[in-house]
Amino acid sequence: MIQSYLQEFIGKNIRVVESSYRDLQGKCLKVLDESKNMLLVSNGHRTIKIAKDRIRFAVEDDPEIINGSILKMRPEERPKEIRKIRRQLGERNEE
Repeated sequence: MIQSYLQEFIGKNIRVVESSYRDLQGKCLKVLDESKNMLLVSNGHRTIKIAKDRIRFAVEDDPEIINGSILKMRPEERPKEIRKIRRQLGERNEE
């Protein structure tokens, strides 16, 4: 479960499962860039900035649903913040 949160999202396709942006629900988008609070995505026609804390999504072939609010950190900081991510997911320390 935790591995889904530690992966690199740039260049991958995501499917928006739940969002406060109603027009994005169910859409497949390509992640172009990621910052601490935002995902920059493309639907093929236009580029959209999405606040991480407003979406839940699944990555390409991974069935795991990712809660964007847990990802509110810089992508390069995620491996260092593994304890924080586990705490938010309610997991025990497995590694």
